[in-house]
Amino acid sequence: MNSPLETAVLDLARTALGTADLTAQEPLADRCGRPEVLDGLAATLTAVFAVEVTGADLAAGTTVADVAGRLADRRGAPREPELRAGLAPRDGRAVEASYGQSGIWLIDQYLPNPAAYNGPFSVRLPFPADPGRLHAAVRGVLRRQEVLRTTYTLDGGTLRQTVSQDDDAVLFDVARYGDDKELGALVHRAANLRLDLARGPVVAVTCALGPAEQSAVICNIHHIASDAASAGIFVRELLDAYDRIGRGLPVEADPLRPTYADFSQWYRDRLTDEVLTRSLDHFADRLAGELPVLDLPTDRPRPPVQRHRGGTLALHLPAALADDFEALAREEGVTLFMALVAAYAVFLSRHTRQRRVLIGSPVSLRDDPATHDLIGYFVNLVVLGQEIDDRMTVRDVVRQARQEVGDALRHKWAPFDKVVERLQPPRSNGYTPLVQTMLVLTQDGPAIRHDGTELRVERGAAHGSKYDLSLVFERAPDGLNCLIEYDADLFDEATVRAMGGRLRHLMEQFVRHPDAALHELEALGAEERSTVLARGDLTAHAAHDAPVMELFEAQVRATPDAVALEDGDTAVTYRELDERANRLAHVLRACGAAPGTRLGICLPRSRDMVVALFAVLKTGAAYVPLDPSYPRRRLSHTLRDADVLVTVTDSTLAGELPPGEELFLLDRNTGPIAAAPATGLGRTKTPDDEIYVVHTSGSTGLPKGVVIADRTVANLVRAQHRCSPCGATGRTLQYMSLSFDVSVMEILGTLCVGGTLVLVPEELRKDLHALAGFLARHRVNRVYLPYIALQQLASLTTDAGLRLDDLREVTSVGEALVVSPQIRQFATRHPALRLVNMYGPSETHLASWHPLTGAPATWPDTPPIGRPVDGVRLLVLDARLRLVPPGVPGELYIGGPVLSPGYRNRPAETARRFLPDPFGGPGERLYRTGDLVRWNGDGDLEYLGRTDDQIKIRGYRIEPAEIEAALDDLDGVASAAVTAVDLAPGDRRLVAVLESARTWETAELRRAVSGTLPDYMVPALVVPVERMPTAPSGKIDRRAVAGLAAARATEARTAPPEPAQPPRPGLEQRIATEWADVLKVPAVGRDEDFFAIGGNSIIATELVYRLRRAFDQDLSLRALFENPTVAGMATRLGAGTAPPATAPATLRADAELTDDLPAVTGTPVPVAQAGDVLLTGATGFLGAYLLRELTARPGGRVHCLVRAADARAGTARLRATADRYLLDGQIDWDRVRAVPGDLGRPGFALPADEYAALAGTVDVVYHAAAHINFVLPYASVKPTNVDGFRHVLRFAATGRPKHLQYMSTIAVFAPGESPDGAVLTEDDVPDACEGLGIGYTQSKWVAERMALAARAHGVPVTIHRIGRISGDSVTGACQSDDFLWRQIKSFVELGSAPPAEDLTTDLLPVDFVARAVVALARHPATHNRTLHVFHPSGSDFTPVHAALRADGHCLEIVPADTWLARLEESARRPGGNALAAAVPLFREGALELGDNTYGNAATTRLLTELDLAWPAIDQQAIARMIRYFRSVGELAGD
Repeated sequence: MNSPLETAVLDLARTALGTADLTAQEPLADRCGRPEVLDGLAATLTAVFAVEVTGADLAAGTTVADVAGRLADRRGAPREPELRAGLAPRDGRAVEASYGQSGIWLIDQYLPNPAAYNGPFSVRLPFPADPGRLHAAVRGVLRRQEVLRTTYTLDGGTLRQTVSQDDDAVLFDVARYGDDKELGALVHRAANLRLDLARGPVVAVTCALGPAEQSAVICNIHHIASDAASAGIFVRELLDAYDRIGRGLPVEADPLRPTYADFSQWYRDRLTDEVLTRSLDHFADRLAGELPVLDLPTDRPRPPVQRHRGGTLALHLPAALADDFEALAREEGVTLFMALVAAYAVFLSRHTRQRRVLIGSPVSLRDDPATHDLIGYFVNLVVLGQEIDDRMTVRDVVRQARQEVGDALRHKWAPFDKVVERLQPPRSNGYTPLVQTMLVLTQDGPAIRHDGTELRVERGAAHGSKYDLSLVFERAPDGLNCLIEYDADLFDEATVRAMGGRLRHLMEQFVRHPDAALHELEALGAEERSTVLARGDLTAHAAHDAPVMELFEAQVRATPDAVALEDGDTAVTYRELDERANRLAHVLRACGAAPGTRLGICLPRSRDMVVALFAVLKTGAAYVPLDPSYPRRRLSHTLRDADVLVTVTDSTLAGELPPGEELFLLDRNTGPIAAAPATGLGRTKTPDDEIYVVHTSGSTGLPKGVVIADRTVANLVRAQHRCSPCGATGRTLQYMSLSFDVSVMEILGTLCVGGTLVLVPEELRKDLHALAGFLARHRVNRVYLPYIALQQLASLTTDAGLRLDDLREVTSVGEALVVSPQIRQFATRHPALRLVNMYGPSETHLASWHPLTGAPATWPDTPPIGRPVDGVRLLVLDARLRLVPPGVPGELYIGGPVLSPGYRNRPAETARRFLPDPFGGPGERLYRTGDLVRWNGDGDLEYLGRTDDQIKIRGYRIEPAEIEAALDDLDGVASAAVTAVDLAPGDRRLVAVLESARTWETAELRRAVSGTLPDYMVPALVVPVERMPTAPSGKIDRRAVAGLAAARATEARTAPPEPAQPPRPGLEQRIATEWADVLKVPAVGRDEDFFAIGGNSIIATELVYRLRRAFDQDLSLRALFENPTVAGMATRLGAGTAPPATAPATLRADAELTDDLPAVTGTPVPVAQAGDVLLTGATGFLGAYLLRELTARPGGRVHCLVRAADARAGTARLRATADRYLLDGQIDWDRVRAVPGDLGRPGFALPADEYAALAGTVDVVYHAAAHINFVLPYASVKPTNVDGFRHVLRFAATGRPKHLQYMSTIAVFAPGESPDGAVLTEDDVPDACEGLGIGYTQSKWVAERMALAARAHGVPVTIHRIGRISGDSVTGACQSDDFLWRQIKSFVELGSAPPAEDLTTDLLPVDFVARAVVALARHPATHNRTLHVFHPSGSDFTPVHAALRADGHCLEIVPADTWLARLEESARRPGGNALAAAVPLFREGALELGDNTYGNAATTRLLTELDLAWPAIDQQAIARMIRYFRSVGELAGD
């Protein structure tokens, strides 16, 4: 018999030389005439055995036996322990399970589908089976193979195996079948049995009796007791036992044969600490860096908990392909398996868009011959990491696979679970750790024969999927057979079948083009390529008829007396509209309007606007829309950029336009217009002439003008008519601004086909209640609305019970459509209505559409954007402009004759965005949208978002641009870039790279932005640069920035400047050592603030744990917050007892008013009659809604104090906040004035004259700014919450007296402050600051006490004690760090939650709170009063649980302590948890609000007077929040 080493060398040599019958004693050179093949074999041997072998070593008469001997000599390895019987005790004691068994057992404990780790197989017998005899044979096999009668229990953290003496520990049954289908059903049933590892049995056998003396054995052995080879061993032993029993012979175990328990012990003995460490070091080195989760294109989102629902599909690769593929492997000196790894890695990279892919593969541990006839789990999983670069050739990637597989095989004894522990990959209940795909090449065992008949063991019964996708290859004479096992929760069978076809196509290209670069290989075969191209191409249906105005004029001739326009009470027929437009066109022609010129249109929504638009087009000119609400600077740029000849406007709007422009005032030219001919000018346009220029946001900071040709709009009219035929006979609302190109669909898409355009008054556009009534009164049939307006319309009409029975079609445009419950209900209540999702960038106009069909209850939350409209080609391409497979995300490119010619005066930008069409004819172009999409299984496009630089850190998704905007506002900063650096597994920090005229130290910068950004967005490190690295495009080079940040982080850990105040010897030095280690810096000063030099709540948790262990003290996290320096902590630890938190005396002293507060004289203007208002905190959540509410009511300007470099930057921050919460279109920005200042500095850091002017203008102050953080100490939040409030009080007392509306919190009362259970009402004053345990509530207590003192001083202060605030009642918009949301997200991440009755919430929608605050402030009875704005009844978490389950999340209800333990564990994992920062506070009880009882009867009475009722806390409110956070990427697929 060959030794294990000889066997391994012989297998490699047979593969490399292509000679299956090579023996160990035969000279290798005799079987190979090419030296390069021997060189390849030498390279493979070197890779596999880590011993250098050259081609010369294999020349002449060298045999496999010689090679094995030399390898053994050169390896010089010490003799390994011998696998023999008796290594494990046989006295009935439980022994430790093997490493592999422990891993399988752990998975089995929480597996939703217990069948996933079954090992089913079947074999047809060449004889009619005797059930009794077969049962006896099974018992004989169990006597021989004790692993089949073993059970498993956990003992003190160790999994142990106990062997039963019962040889009938098997589920045995007899069943009958009539045909192959019924046999398959029996196999399926057996495959999905639940095998109990604790009680057994772990094996089930069915004797299947069929027709005509046919029979079969169906077996299922749990994987804890079997591997792939075990099936053949079981069948051979079963047949042997069956024969022996038939001959009356005994079937007993061989006492000299090792058992599986012996193998387990032997495995542990051979895997010494040194060997294990060496192997783990190898994997840690090879897999260093990102460990990506496989991101295959799925048919459904990944469920939060993997259910292991499996499906299987057979794939056959013909003999010719298999032979050629093996030949390629031989040429490169690799095994077939190595070549398959290479091909599969490229396949995965193409489908995931991931450069690094991790593939799992089970490797056999049956090296010792003694294992060859044992049943058991002799397998370990190895991880094969493949880095795929498109520039590599096929040969390169095959050679890389050879190296990787060889290295992995050398370290195959390292248990997979130990590798996972070492690497700490991302963890989730939704996928397996480290690897989510498997590749297997099965090796044929000895043939199974019975009475001369060869039997075939059948596998592949669907019984659950362990991984997302697993490929099991088997070499057969007729080619390669592949069984694909897939997770049926993720994939449909058709998707997997298509993937199999693409893998085959890729392997064909491997053998045809082995020297080609990977990017030259096509992902799609010819047939699929043609299908994908045809699916997105409707250019053949483009409209090629007359220009747009001729379409309108044809409609005039067809229906001259039909109503074209309704404007209020005025109706205009098609004939009248045409004649008015003709008259104006003649006058404009006399002003120079002609083809090639551009005329501005600046008019309110009216029939004059439509007449002017048509008149401009009739002259042959193009129109340029000018929105009078835009800033004058923007309008001026638009006029210059478009080279506008003259602007059509009227005298009321002329003053809004920049001076010096050529204007045509309609109301001053009524005479000439009336005198002009009513006849047309004839054909003045060709399809290629410009029809309009619309300006959109530009990356340079200035708007760019998108030029649209007449043919684009003509095609739009035709395509829209086919998609939406009701426009020809119905009534369409004209809702959109002329500056928004959807207005073209409304106006021209209606009037060119015969419909009626209904103009809505401007004042109704933002008043959705009034708009709903308008739609009903005017019997509107078709509307085009952005999602937010549609959502609000659906919500209010549903709530009010208002029906819009004439409405036939609602089209969502301009932003991603989300089908909310309100929209579903709205559609359900209007069964005749059709909802359409339309998509199209300004550069192409309408490109795709998708009508939602079926019952609204079945509509997806995020519908597709659909399929192309006529005249459009849609392509989904990768970075090299190659077609991506269906389902795979790629960038959307749009082609066809409808494309814009480009951007005005932007040739470089035009060239960048409009590219030659690689799939079209000469001169055809594609527009690069920047939108990420994919084709779904129905042939529709799904919108996935934009490409961005988003960062995920500590459970938060962060847009670097938001942090960069805050940094750009700092003194001297010219440019800022933010990136993330991984300092250790799970330890990711933000780094700011600054180009600045002054030096910013990290601590100083963190303090400067902490009042603007939440703590998780504050950079932990600053990297100064002389010049910001930029890419060739001129934009910041993000890769270079990341490199700088990583280098600086490493440098900071190894060579920092000497601290100014080094720690003192002894205790301080010991503390400083722990301090520096968790901060990843080599040294810290004794007086440096932990949080100022890079610490955060997560790192603080680790530090406290370390200090507890090091000093054996029960140290709380709060102790670190109160002592954030080395010196302070040394004092704390030296004292040995915990000092109080911030001393009550300090809080009471801070609550005193300063003597220099100005005296207040005079009477303030009543709030309801106030003019200008000052609002703080407008860039916060509640503040943004207060801003909306204040601008919605009569009054003067709203001055918003905001941290910014100037007013422009301040306004940008305000609008960005409004946009984040979907409010931008609901705020009257003309009344908003940004005041760039700093709340935390005296006089708001404003110039004295500006401060005085503001104080003399404002009548009311709404103070909503606050630093809300439940984990920071009082000292950290004091600058904003206490000092800032003091500055607000001084402002309110300066100059004219002002009402101050102060946003406080109900949490100012300490736990237990309510005496004997009494209700704390609006009139109660918080006194017991000693019981407040959170810095935030302490600061609010101090501020409220100051407010009460200010009342006595004469400052009128109304205090609004507010409870918990939740998402918008219509949109669900909410702040991502909202505590309730973090709770909800943590439930999703953990898959579990405490009982609903254990948690309560008094949440109120933010829009209600803002409305209530402003309404209460205006009520005279609230003057100098305190109000309680919280839900009077509250709710437990039943609505939360219901909403999550309705959203498809599995939620296990566990005791609160169990849930908290899971939360704490998850917080320590890489990526953290949504509530990670609050874990220590839960443990310490700091978040408990005690058993106070609060009342707000007085506030409720006032709200009742104001016709405001407390909204219900229900499932729908929570569901809206969930949908909003999913839409912004907070809940993924995250």
